[in-house]
Amino acid sequence: MESIAIVNCCLPPPPEKPLGAPQAGLYLTSALKNSKRETSIYDTAADFEPNTFTADALCAYLRRVPHRVIGLSIWDSVLPRVLCATRKLKEKEPERIIVFGGPSASSLNTKLLDLFPWIDAVVVGEGEITLDMLLTSIDSRRSNALDLPEKAFLRSNGRVLEGKRKIPTLSPRQIPIPDYSHINRSVYGRLELVTTRGCPLNCAYCSVNSATGRLMRSRPMDHLFQEIAALVKDEQDCIHVLDDNFTINAGRLHQFSSRFFAEFPKNTWSCYARLGDLDGATTSMMIKSGCCGVFIGVESADEVTLRSVGKISPNYNVLERIKKISTQMNITVSLIWGFPDEEVEALARTLDFIKQLLDFDNIFVNLYQLAPLSGTRLTHRMMKDLIFDEAAISGFVFPPSYPTLSDDEKKMIRRYPSVFSAFYHEGSKLFRMKHSLVQKFLGN
Repeated sequence: MESIAIVNCCLPPPPEKPLGAPQAGLYLTSALKNSKRETSIYDTAADFEPNTFTADALCAYLRRVPHRVIGLSIWDSVLPRVLCATRKLKEKEPERIIVFGGPSASSLNTKLLDLFPWIDAVVVGEGEITLDMLLTSIDSRRSNALDLPEKAFLRSNGRVLEGKRKIPTLSPRQIPIPDYSHINRSVYGRLELVTTRGCPLNCAYCSVNSATGRLMRSRPMDHLFQEIAALVKDEQDCIHVLDDNFTINAGRLHQFSSRFFAEFPKNTWSCYARLGDLDGATTSMMIKSGCCGVFIGVESADEVTLRSVGKISPNYNVLERIKKISTQMNITVSLIWGFPDEEVEALARTLDFIKQLLDFDNIFVNLYQLAPLSGTRLTHRMMKDLIFDEAAISGFVFPPSYPTLSDDEKKMIRRYPSVFSAFYHEGSKLFRMKHSLVQKFLGN
C-alpha cells in the first residue's frame, strides 16, 4: 500500500507573523488514518524562511521526502515555483508520483495535466475520500476511469483518465476532526479553526467555490469544541475562526458564542465576518462571549463597482457601522483596487474611505491590488485584456519581500496566462492611472 507525503505548499510568512497549522494536510491525514495508509505532513510555510523559498530549494526539500507519492496542496501564489520545482524533481527522480490538490488544482484540474507532463494526478475539491481512492488505483497499477473517483484525474499509459466512480459529498459529521499529532505544534503560534465547508455566495473575484463548492455544510458543534479543547493550552490563547462567512447563520453564531463563553470563559476568539451581519445586538453578544476582533471584506466604497463583481450593495452606512464596532473590538477592513469596471473616481472614493477609517481607533486596513485568481468568473471575463508585468504583480498573491521570479518561472507565466492569471493585471490605460493614484496614496 502506497504511503504519501502531504505537502502544504505556502509562501512562508514574515518572521514576526504567527503561523497557523496546515489545515488541509491535517484533514487529509486524519481521513487517511482510517484506511491504515501511512502519511506524513510537510509544511513549506514552517520549514522555509521567506528569502530562501526558491524553486531549487523547494526541489531539494522534496527530494528529502522519503515517500514515493507526494501530494502538494497549492494556491496560485506558489504555482509557478511548485511547477518548476516538481519538474526538476521528476527529472532527477522519475519514479516519484506527483499529485496536485488544493484551490489551484481545483480551478485548473485537467489543464495542469495537459500542459505539464511531469504531474501524475490531480484531485479536485475535497480530498478526504478522493485521495484514498486515487491511491488505491495507483496501488493496483491497473488504473481505469471506472475505478477512479470522480474529481480525480490520473496520467496512465500516456493518457489522462478522468474518474467516473461516483462518491458522496462529505456530510458535516463525516468531515474529520483534525489530528494534531501529525505536526510539531510548537512551531505554530496561531490557533485556527474551520467550522464550515462551502460558500453560498458567488463573488466574481473569489476562488473559494472552486475548492469546496457552494453548498455550505456546518461541522457539528460538539466536533468544534472537541477540537478547541485540543488546541487551547492556556488562558491567553485566541482561537481564529477561518470561515469566510462565519456570521452568516445568526442562530449558529449565537450557539457558538454561548458555548465558547461557557467552556472557555478566559479565552478569546476572532473571525471573518460580513459587515451586514454585525448589528448592535449581534456585536455585543459576540464581545461578551470573548470575540476580540473581526476581519471584514468591504472591497470597495463604490456601489457600482461592488455590483459589477457580484457584491450586494449595503443598505446601511458602512462607515458608521465600522466606527461603532471599532469602539468595542479590533476590526480589520480589507479593500481591493483594480477591478475592471472601476473608474478612477470610484477608486478615489475608496481611498478617501480609507482615510476616514484611519481616524478611528482599533482599525487595521488592508488594500490589495486585484489578483485575477484562476478559475474565477472575473478572470474569465478579463482574460483577453490581461498583461504580465513583474513590476506590478499583486502583493496579495506574491509579496515583494519574496525571492524574485526566476527566468524559468517568468517564461512559464508568460506562456500560460490562463494558468498563471493571478500574476497578471488588466492591460489598459485605466489600470495605469489607478496604479499611479494608489502609489501616490501610499507615498511611493
